Amino acid sequence: MANFNWAYVNVDGVTVVNSLSASTFVSASTFHGDGSGLTGVGGNAITGAFTANYNVLSTYDVMTVNTSGSVVTASLLAANSYSAGQRLVFKDIGGSGSTNNVVIKPSGSQTIDSGTSLKIEVNYGAVSIVSDGASTFHIIGVN
Repeated sequence: MANFNWAYVNVDGVTVVNSLSASTFVSASTFHGDGSGLTGVGGNAITGAFTANYNVLSTYDVMTVNTSGSVVTASLLAANSYSAGQRLVFKDIGGSGSTNNVVIKPSGSQTIDSGTSLKIEVNYGAVSIVSDGASTFHIIGVN
C-alpha cells in the first residue's frame, strides 16, 4: 500500500499538487506544468546548454547543446553506468548542426546501433538513445 503525504488546491476543476511522496509507483493520465519540481523521473529534466565538449553523466536526461561556436562532443560513460532503458536526448539549440555537429561518442569500444559515434548533422536536430544497461546504446528517435 502506498503512503501519500500530499496537499492540493482545486481551482476551476484543476488539482494542483504541492507535494507527493509514495513508497511505490504513482501514475497519472495527465500531467500539467514544466516538471521542474520532479525528481527521479528519468534523470534531470533539461541539462545544458553545453557549448564545449562534455561527459554525459548518468543523472542527465535531456541535453541542450549550443553548436553556434564549434563542434561539441558528448562523451558517454560506459553503458553499464546508465540504467537499462535509460533515455538520453540530445538537442542542437544553436541551429548550426549542419556545420558544427553534435557528436555523441560511446565509451571505449562500445557502440550506438553498431556505430562508433553518432552525429546530429542538421540545424536544430535532435536524437534520443537508450542504454541497454550493459554494453551498448540504441537509437530510439531522430528529429
